[in-house]
Amino acid sequence: GLAAVPLLGEPLTIPLIIGMILVSAGTYFAARPSRKEA
Repeated sequence: GLAAVPLLGEPLTIPLIIGMILVSAGTYFAARPSRKEA
């Protein structure tokens, strides 16, 4: 399932959500101007 509610009943829910968060966070931090230039 691709919707949030149906995913709650699927085994891959947690890894999928984590993956989505990591991708979103990675894209966000990579796109935003970094002040620390780490």
